[in-house]
Amino acid sequence: LKFQAWENSTVGDYMPLFSIITVCFNAADLISETMKSVYKQTYDDYEYIIIDGLSTDNTIQVVNDIKDFFDTKGITIVISEKDHGIYDAMNKGAKIATGRYCCFMNAGDTFASPDVLAQLGKQIEDHNYTFVYGDVYSVSKTFKKHVKAQSMDVITNTLSMPYCHQALFASRDFIMEHPFELKYKNAADYNQCVQLFKTNVEYLQVDVVIANYQIGGKSETGALNYFKEKCEIRRLNNFLKPSKFENDIVLLKMRIRILIKRILPSSMTEKIR
Repeated sequence: LKFQAWENSTVGDYMPLFSIITVCFNAADLISETMKSVYKQTYDDYEYIIIDGLSTDNTIQVVNDIKDFFDTKGITIVISEKDHGIYDAMNKGAKIATGRYCCFMNAGDTFASPDVLAQLGKQIEDHNYTFVYGDVYSVSKTFKKHVKAQSMDVITNTLSMPYCHQALFASRDFIMEHPFELKYKNAADYNQCVQLFKTNVEYLQVDVVIANYQIGGKSETGALNYFKEKCEIRRLNNFLKPSKFENDIVLLKMRIRILIKRILPSSMTEKIR
């Protein structure tokens, strides 16, 4: 077990508006861009938490090299210890957070601009929304696509989420009451989205591009398990289930995409979702 914590003593017991949480494992090549995008935020009412899964590369060294920049920006905590997967790490981050809202900006993802938190702060600091969400840019080495968030009720009749999790700011209180369900290895964020919808709480969809979301392909096993878990979540929550025909179509599309990505070079397949 390794624990490291750095705290700006000027913060004291003040509770920030935002807790930005980065979960990572062996992310030495990715973590610095994520950290820098947090540091560059012009809005200072936030804390930054990094949960590392006991990386075996030099992730922690990279973090140590950058963490001094946050000394005047609020509390920065880094925990490096073994966990039970990404959702366990995200639960850990939320548990130690002190902000009103948690945002999970994981290694490789970045804020879309330096004023994202400032834009959100103006719209929510005097309200009591349970969650807030917006748009993202879906990016790769060769392209950048604006992905608009959808209405929350889209989740009742589709396997899609109305937002990317990087563009969600959920209240810490809600996450403590509804932590990520660890039995779902691939779709715990989808399950959380369902719970947000079902609680019928006050929320806000903002016309703000919040994050740059790095496209990363899932293995065939991962993609199929993701699909199966989402179907189970829908069944357990009495949502309309896809018909067998719709299931077969989705599975066929998955297999075709995976096959194409295996055959063609990545430069030709990056836009295939």
